[in-house]
Amino acid sequence: MNLVDLVNFRNTLQDGIDLQPLREEIDKIISHHVDNIANVDPEFAESSNATIEHFQTIKNQLELHQPKIVDTINNLNQEIRHRTQKFFTSNYTVERQLQDDEFLTQNLRTLRHWRNIRMDRDDSPDKHMLGVIQKHVTYQYPVLEIGCRDGEWTKFLVAGDPLYLAEYTEEFLHNAVHQFTRQYVPRVRQYQIKNDTIENLPVNQFNFIFSYNFFNYLSFDSIKEWMRSAHEWLRPGGVIMFTYNNADFGYGAGMAESGTQSYCPMSLLVPMCESIGLEYHDHKDYVEDVGYTPLSWIQFKKPGELTTIKWAQAMGEIKPYNT
Repeated sequence: MNLVDLVNFRNTLQDGIDLQPLREEIDKIISHHVDNIANVDPEFAESSNATIEHFQTIKNQLELHQPKIVDTINNLNQEIRHRTQKFFTSNYTVERQLQDDEFLTQNLRTLRHWRNIRMDRDDSPDKHMLGVIQKHVTYQYPVLEIGCRDGEWTKFLVAGDPLYLAEYTEEFLHNAVHQFTRQYVPRVRQYQIKNDTIENLPVNQFNFIFSYNFFNYLSFDSIKEWMRSAHEWLRPGGVIMFTYNNADFGYGAGMAESGTQSYCPMSLLVPMCESIGLEYHDHKDYVEDVGYTPLSWIQFKKPGELTTIKWAQAMGEIKPYNT
């Protein structure tokens, strides 16, 4: 049994282990027949008693087998932990792809393909993500995008003032920034990612940090270091939102097992970020819809309340050349 099957089987058992709704339904049936015994002719009492006994037996059997299911889940989790130890090595091959020009170019083509499909659907993950993003981006606070690629998501972040962009290659930075007018380009703060970090960023400044399809390829230890940095960069009340490969689902586990994306289950990600001082804020997993590659995003918040003294934006609305 491969990792995908193990995770899917574990999840199926976990989804079915909550017996409370079934218990409540059985109790309703038993109560109904108890009432019948009290209110109907004695000739129906025997039938009602038999029904009560039957459903009470079912309830007892459920209670009897639940510990066995829990044991099975625990055994599966132990096997999953054993199989995934290799994903926590310091020199994770998936992560190295982020600095490979050929991989980035191919990855960008794939992103563009799926993005075109998603953006044409009102119920798509990207459209939903855009709605979430727009709740955070405002002229009152600076915004940071990590891994801007070709700038497809950058154009939805320009309301942030100022806008900071970070990427491994100068080419991607150039493409992301130069989709906008000449007047706006000098206002964008451009940073090249070096040594797996962004040096000289201001601390306690950003109300929103966004990253799409960047953390999907980072090792768990690297994500932890980025979260430490994000905690420094965010101002109190600020939020970081990023996509990642949630390996708590079979699809994500399969991506990790095949070496396509990194291993980052939400069940480990949340306590890790909380240990740094970030608070879990929100998340969404798109794993069942048809028509696009499954996607997961998550948000963490720096404790505190957002405050600003900025009352107005320095310039008008910024639009790309082609709009």
